[in-house]
Amino acid sequence: MFPNHDDYVSVYFDVHFEDYNYEEDLESEDEERRQAASAAPMDVDAELRAAASIGRLLGVRVLNEGHNSYGDLVCKFAIQFRDLPLVLNELERRMQSGAEIDTDEPYHVVRGFVLYPDEALTNGRRIEFDDWGEFLATP
Repeated sequence: MFPNHDDYVSVYFDVHFEDYNYEEDLESEDEERRQAASAAPMDVDAELRAAASIGRLLGVRVLNEGHNSYGDLVCKFAIQFRDLPLVLNELERRMQSGAEIDTDEPYHVVRGFVLYPDEALTNGRRIEFDDWGEFLATP
């Protein structure tokens, strides 16, 4: 049984702090890059603002579930199944280097989008972002 258009599905993603870019900029010979890195906020508020930027982009309310073992902030939002193709198109359009979306917050990106539809549909499996299109094409 395929989800009804009015059913809600959950989408999870991670907010990741790019410490390697931050450290590179701190050690840069370019004074502007060093100053920008020194002024960049690196706290939970910055992570929450980065997550909120995805909420604004997609018109959804983003919730967070705390940090994973890698230090990334785990976030989620719910959307109606009928809106999933629009979300997929917008995320694909915004992805840079294939897997991440830049946020309004310096050194913070969002990545790792995973779809959790009705568990009865997928036997509890998660659907990785690269497989969303195939999932939507399944009759």
